[in-house]
Amino acid sequence: FRSVYYFELQLCFFLILFLAIIPTITKQFRAKHIARASLATLLLAIYTQVMFVSVFDKLKRNLVIERNFFGPLSIQEIDVTEPLMHRHQQIHGNTIHGAQYQHPDKQMQLTSYYGPTSGLGIAMKYLRPENARIGIAGLGAGVMAAFGRAGDTVRFYEINPLVIKQALEDFTFLKGTPADYEIIEGDARLAMENEAPQAYDLLSLDAFSSDAIPVHLITSEAFELYRTHVTPGGVIVFNISNRYLDLRPLLFHYAEEAGLEALYLADKERESIQPGFSPSEYVLIAVPEVFEQLPAAVRDRFIDSKTFHKRLAWSDEFSNLLSVLK
Repeated sequence: FRSVYYFELQLCFFLILFLAIIPTITKQFRAKHIARASLATLLLAIYTQVMFVSVFDKLKRNLVIERNFFGPLSIQEIDVTEPLMHRHQQIHGNTIHGAQYQHPDKQMQLTSYYGPTSGLGIAMKYLRPENARIGIAGLGAGVMAAFGRAGDTVRFYEINPLVIKQALEDFTFLKGTPADYEIIEGDARLAMENEAPQAYDLLSLDAFSSDAIPVHLITSEAFELYRTHVTPGGVIVFNISNRYLDLRPLLFHYAEEAGLEALYLADKERESIQPGFSPSEYVLIAVPEVFEQLPAAVRDRFIDSKTFHKRLAWSDEFSNLLSVLK
C-alpha cells in the first residue's frame, strides 16, 4: 500500500468555516442573528459532506499515490465492475499518462492517446521499417512499448524516477513487449545532446499534454537536435494533445525552415467508438517522400501545414506561452 494523501486545502476551508461559526454558538448572537447563524451552520454541514465525499472517493479509486520533486503521481482504478474494461491509469497532477487493461487478454492493448487511428498509431503502422530504432521522450505507464515488435529497439527518455518505478512495477507493458528496450533517466534534450546520433527511424516527443509544458523541448534549437538523431527517411512525431495550448504554429514553422513536410491529425471523434482511447492531436514531420507510403484514405485524414497561416518560432532565449493559447 503506497499512498501519500494531501488534503490541506480541504481542511483549511473546513477550519475557516468552523471558526466563522463559533460566534453563533452564543445565545445572544443567535437571538439577534438567527438567519446568519443558520446559514453558517448550513454551509459548514454542506462543505463537510462534500469534503468527505471527495476524500473517500480518492481513497477508493487510488491504488497508489506517491510524490516527489515533480509532484504527485497516482494510479487509479477505472471500471472495476466491468471485467473487459477494468483498467489502471497513471495520473500526474490532472494529466493521464497511460492506462492498462487488467484482463489478461487485453494487457498489451494500446490505450489513451496511442490508438491505431491516432497520429502515432498511423506512423507506427505505415512509416517505420522492419527492425526499427525508435526513440520516445516520455515514458508514462509504458503504453508505447506495446507498439514494439521483435527486432525493434525502443529507447525511452524519462526525467521522473517515480514514473520509471511505476512503469516497471505497476504496469506490464515493458515486461510484455517483444522489442528490446532501454530507459534513459534524465531530461530528454540533455540526454540527446550528450550522446552520439541514434539514427532513429521514428522519434516520438510525448511531453506536451500537461498544463505546464517543457518549453525547452519545443524550441528551434531542440528541433534541430532531434533532426540529428533521425535517419534521412525517419519521422518525428509530436503528441500535441493539450487542453490549453496550440503548438502547431511552432512545429509548422520549424518544418518549413528545414524543408520538411508537416502533417496534422486530430483524432477526436473516435473516443465513443473505441472506448479506452483518448482524443488526440499529433503533428508528423518528415521529408515529403516519406508520407507517400500512406494509403490515400489514411493520408486524407491528415491536414497539411500549408492550410494554416499562423507561424511562430521559440528559441532557448525567447518563448511566449500567450502566443499559443487556444
